[in-house]
Amino acid sequence: MRAAWLLAAVLAAGCNQIIGIEDTTFGDGGTPDSGPPATCDAPDTITCDERGHIVTCDTDGNVTDDVACPLGCTTAAPPACKQMEVTNGLTRFLSDAAEGVDMVFPNGTSYVLADDGQVIINNAEVSVASEVVDGMRVFAFKSLKIDGQLLTHQTLSDFGGPAIVFVVAGDVEITGLVDVSALRWSWGPGALDPAVVDSCRGAQGGKDNTLASLKGGGGGGGGYSAGAAGGASPTFGGGAGGSDTYDDTLVPLRGGCAGGESGGGGYSGPGGGGGAIQISSATRITITEVGSIDASGGGGSMVPSYAGFAGAGGGGGGAILLEAPTILLSGADVVLSTKGGGGGGNGDNIDGTDQAIGEEGGLGPDPALGGYFGAGYLRGGNGGTTDVAPTPGPASSDNGGTGGGGGVGQTRFITGDGNVTIEGGAAVRSPYTTSQITLQP
Repeated sequence: MRAAWLLAAVLAAGCNQIIGIEDTTFGDGGTPDSGPPATCDAPDTITCDERGHIVTCDTDGNVTDDVACPLGCTTAAPPACKQMEVTNGLTRFLSDAAEGVDMVFPNGTSYVLADDGQVIINNAEVSVASEVVDGMRVFAFKSLKIDGQLLTHQTLSDFGGPAIVFVVAGDVEITGLVDVSALRWSWGPGALDPAVVDSCRGAQGGKDNTLASLKGGGGGGGGYSAGAAGGASPTFGGGAGGSDTYDDTLVPLRGGCAGGESGGGGYSGPGGGGGAIQISSATRITITEVGSIDASGGGGSMVPSYAGFAGAGGGGGGAILLEAPTILLSGADVVLSTKGGGGGGNGDNIDGTDQAIGEEGGLGPDPALGGYFGAGYLRGGNGGTTDVAPTPGPASSDNGGTGGGGGVGQTRFITGDGNVTIEGGAAVRSPYTTSQITLQP
């Protein structure tokens, strides 16, 4: 009934193919994998064998069922597959996921809007259930494929919202882009609201009323690295970089912090903090082809003005948490990124448009550059990466200082044996930690 309703909705939207939710099941983890075949030690038994499979034998000693358990099985009678605890207290969603749908985000552009849970696939709205729990919007699926672009911003007005979580009973396959990054001042889902006072947010730049000079705002702190200071004068300091970082377990799940506003007060376009995403699969997560996850910070802007004025700080990078019995990242175009955003430079405003905007953290290997208006003006500080700390914004004694770069966020992999496979040139542009899955009692 649900599939029929979706087909009708898609056709009504003018599409000529079924998108979003499929009837077919793939990668359910319940079929035999490669390796030695199942054998029967005794007729008419159900056992957990040394491969971690539950093997059923008939009265004649023939194998009638061979179920692979991703985390192994218990030896109790009757045996059962061991089950994972989902990080951040979300284990209860596994049962919903097992009864859920096979979710597909196809080629093209799709959106998941964290504030209201709206899902839009190639311009067609799709009804998908979700629930907000402790600052996380949780979706439960039987399986999940992401082939196109899955974005959390439609416009610069799509600010923040809860962190995004996908709890999946079966396989997760990502060959496209998952983007929870900040977009300039529009912070990602799960990032800290820049209106909230927090020590990881970059501090506001200083102001000298006598000289009417404004100093750059500090960069926002990421999950791993503090942000850099904004540009200062000999007397009046620029904003300090955000200092606090957070627990590398990513419990609670949260993204990066915003950069600091430049001196002089008012909203001056600090870069937003990168968002936070958790993907938990009971079987496996595979990221291949051009599969990428971007949780980087946004670039800082400069004060809207017709004279040279100070830049705001870049946003700190966010957080990526991947959890499954096995996780594979394979291919030269596969990237996970939580880089910090570049700080805003000082410069002019032309036709009401900021012209010295720092770069977004992005997926590339190099630091996000600070904003630069042109000759005679100062470039903002660069954002932080795994290998390079964010840089302070240059100071200025007679003009506006620039914004400091945002700190880098972090990634965590949780697997059955505590190892993650990263091969074929796949890149993790984020400090990361690994740990083993916690089993349900």
